[in-house]
Amino acid sequence: MPAVELLASEAQGAKWLPLIREVKITGAYVQTELGHGSDVQALQTTATFDGASQEFVFHTPSTGAIKFWPGGLGKSATHCVLYARLLSQGRDHGVHAFLVQIRDMQTHKPLPGIEVGDCGPKIAFQAADNGYLKLTHFRQGRDSLLSRYVQISQDGALTVDENATKLVYGGMLNLRIDIYFSAHYYLARMATIATRYSHLRRQFEGPKKGQEVQVIEYQMQQVKVMPALSAAWVHLVTANRLQALYAEYQALMKAANRDKAFALLSDIHCAVAGLKALGTWQGEHFGELLKQSCGGHGFLQISGLTRPHVDFGIGFVTAEGDNHVLMQQTAQILVKRVESGALDINKMSVELSALMTHEDLLLYLYEMRFKGELRSALERVRHLKASTKLDFKAEIWNDHCQVSLVNAAKYWTQHFVLSTFRAYQPPASLAPLFTSFLHSYGGYFLQEETQSFLENMRETEQDIFLSNGRLDGLLDKARESFQVIAKQSLQIVEAFDFEDAELLSVLGKKGFNDSDEMYSEILRVVRLNPLNKVVVPKGFNKYMRPMLLAKL
Repeated sequence: MPAVELLASEAQGAKWLPLIREVKITGAYVQTELGHGSDVQALQTTATFDGASQEFVFHTPSTGAIKFWPGGLGKSATHCVLYARLLSQGRDHGVHAFLVQIRDMQTHKPLPGIEVGDCGPKIAFQAADNGYLKLTHFRQGRDSLLSRYVQISQDGALTVDENATKLVYGGMLNLRIDIYFSAHYYLARMATIATRYSHLRRQFEGPKKGQEVQVIEYQMQQVKVMPALSAAWVHLVTANRLQALYAEYQALMKAANRDKAFALLSDIHCAVAGLKALGTWQGEHFGELLKQSCGGHGFLQISGLTRPHVDFGIGFVTAEGDNHVLMQQTAQILVKRVESGALDINKMSVELSALMTHEDLLLYLYEMRFKGELRSALERVRHLKASTKLDFKAEIWNDHCQVSLVNAAKYWTQHFVLSTFRAYQPPASLAPLFTSFLHSYGGYFLQEETQSFLENMRETEQDIFLSNGRLDGLLDKARESFQVIAKQSLQIVEAFDFEDAELLSVLGKKGFNDSDEMYSEILRVVRLNPLNKVVVPKGFNKYMRPMLLAKL
């Protein structure tokens, strides 16, 4: 529905939106092809305008042009928003959006000229109806072109709003914002399970004879769980800020203040591309750590950890934009900012001082790292431009500087997250806890990615952070924060207010008083396994028994 709301003309919206809202028709967003995903302008599906019949003829010209992956397409959708190259009057007008009916409304069978089906089993999102679509000279009326920003006349002439690309992209940004917003949800869900388990589980005798230690008290367990719990809050605050910026963009558009709206859109685009990538990468990273924090029990599906880890941390890494491609979009905007003077990579936002607080030093390090990496990448770009005849995009960017520019974008995004969280003002009673979240999250990645910080330190920065021991001090502060958060972690996860039916976890259920109650529940659920209804497994007498009784 968002695509139709954004792209349909007033008349098209009046026709289609009520049907969509009342579920009289079902839809899919059909863009990706077997051969092209991130490179939208290279899509091959064609929509050729036939002036004689006033119809578009949709066609899949090659195997690589078959639409592949759209959710809801395989078995559910009756209609779809289809992206295809508009051909008219002998010209290729590029990729545009069409609203196309693909199934009969009475029988639900594909219409003539349509081949549609399911993509088959996937690593994650098994319930999602991902499908493929092949069109063979399939016809739909002239009004199938979604025409808020582009119109076609009866003779095939096209009229296009000069800002159509920006307007369309601005509308579609909301989907990636929603994906990033879900990062905190999945992290919170997994961290809740791991936290409750860590308070119940006991291993090895401690200082008190005969009493095993709660695993939450071990530093290694805190390193696995507390940064993930902190990340859930850090990403929630950042996502809320991002949604506020998008609401501001929409308000500017409604007020017809396009110049300010498009300037803000560039800022949002830069952040969203990086944050979708960073959020899903960290979902994958922390999901694995949280599973490990529950030992072998975390490997069970009834732990409730495998589904959110696989669906979000693994599934969304490539869904709705490959993360490395998205990071390059952020990098492109950063390069333009440097070239325009909007971003000074040779000057820090604050002067480095031995009197700075731990929080200021942490933010300084993250800013230092992204500016240093971007500075090094652009110095190499300038050198290659001056000393070679290499093409900037095809050779200098792709062959020589792509990795460092992606790293710079990633480091900028991490700084954006930390600085946004630092700027947030929680209630006074929660301020110390939120400072601990800052050090837990920022200090964790400072420890995990130390080399990248060291590589981007200049001499004066080395004196402060290395010779004076401030880097070690920040790492110590992070470990202290793990302990502070661990002591309050049960109350912290209660603030997420997850119901048991939402967590779908035996390990993370509410109300267990001790580990024995949890173990009893694990055993109760395991006994319900259909395999356990039969004492002797099928095939035993035919296959296993002869081997066991055979004489060698």
